[in-house]
Amino acid sequence: MIKFDNYSDRLIGILGLAKSGKAAINSFIERGAQIVAWDDNEKILEQVREEFSNQSKSLLFASPAEEKIWRRADAFLVSPGIPMYYPTWHPLYKVAHGQGIPLYCDIEFLYQKTNKNVGFIGITGTNGKSTTTALINHVLRSVKIKTEIGGNIGTPVLELEELNSGFYVLEVSSFQLDLLEKTRFNIAVCLTITPDHLDKHGTFKRYVEAKQQMFNNQEKGDLAIISTDSYINNQIMSEVIARKRAKVIPISRTEQIEGGVSVISGVLYDNYKSKKRYNVPDINSLIGEHNGENMAAAFTACIGVGVKPEEVIAAFKTYKSLPHRMDLFHRFNGINFINDSKATNADSTYWALKNFDNVYWIAGGICKDSGIKLLKPFFEKINHAYLIGDAAEGFAAILAESNVPYTIATTLVNAISIIKAQNIENGNVLLSPACASLDQWKNYEERGNAFMKLVKEKWPG
Repeated sequence: MIKFDNYSDRLIGILGLAKSGKAAINSFIERGAQIVAWDDNEKILEQVREEFSNQSKSLLFASPAEEKIWRRADAFLVSPGIPMYYPTWHPLYKVAHGQGIPLYCDIEFLYQKTNKNVGFIGITGTNGKSTTTALINHVLRSVKIKTEIGGNIGTPVLELEELNSGFYVLEVSSFQLDLLEKTRFNIAVCLTITPDHLDKHGTFKRYVEAKQQMFNNQEKGDLAIISTDSYINNQIMSEVIARKRAKVIPISRTEQIEGGVSVISGVLYDNYKSKKRYNVPDINSLIGEHNGENMAAAFTACIGVGVKPEEVIAAFKTYKSLPHRMDLFHRFNGINFINDSKATNADSTYWALKNFDNVYWIAGGICKDSGIKLLKPFFEKINHAYLIGDAAEGFAAILAESNVPYTIATTLVNAISIIKAQNIENGNVLLSPACASLDQWKNYEERGNAFMKLVKEKWPG
């Protein structure tokens, strides 16, 4: 756990009390800080009140309406995902700006606490962030480089162990990037950016601007690793090159790039360092064309800190995929069951439908982007769709245009029961929702775990 000696007897405002907010309370209270905290979710708020009931002398819960208390804070720590400026300014955003109070995410606090012998590797983009983060961490640890992995991947950074050397390997969301000031990523990775979280940012332009902040504090000697597989990413790369600070290394999953790294059809082309090509075929934990980008990014980052190319390739082959990502977790008499609950937008589901045929597709939840129209090239692969959550009616209308059979199942439980009753004999039952989970679940992990449990109950063995 990260501990903050320099905040003893100072007041820290913490907004958002899920995982990162609770970790922050523990970190600051450990060294004598005073905390004012709040969460708009009443259930979470009550859980935290109960959990920290023995800290009443150090911890005060106050709503944003109690501005006098929040104005006394020395800094605000804001949890990821809390909309600060869209569709309207959050009341505490106004307080912070009006009083000149720093407004940070937990990564900024970690950076300002960490000694300069420790490097920061940050990974952002729309899809693939978690896999790339985990893959980099796996490779570095395989060659005995000390790391701590956290951020948007799941572990709050203030729960990590303090390092005196090595690297913090961090998945960084657009919300966290919006709340950084001094954080410098020695290696900054930007995967392909596509529209996402527009309900929190308002426009795609603002979402992209948040992602670009990844490179703001880089200096000479740092690396900026940027996918060239989209027009937006190429614009970002041009702007980073124009700054003449970090060394820019392009990556791609579609074409070989001069001075860059590509992974195409099972071959990694290193035109950056070794000028060699390496076979990376049939790595079960990295199936799918989209993982070419993830491997190219991880390879480039790791050789950037001195790992030999051959060591990176060897480590790829021992990597185990993260849960809820195209995980073929169960087979039963010719039926495959795939948990891709992490697919919270259509761009992510695109790769699942591209990778599998003969699909029985479970989709729906809270739609974050333009829906599933971009998936039309794969509709012919879908034998039947089972639609759940808020997006069910909208998805049904799009599927009907292409004569794709569907059932509005409403819930995951109903969808599984319907599939069981249909007595399918072979095919791929795919949970790849193309939607966020928060209409019916705490998060995508809970949704994925429920899917796996239901499947194993209905199709035991």
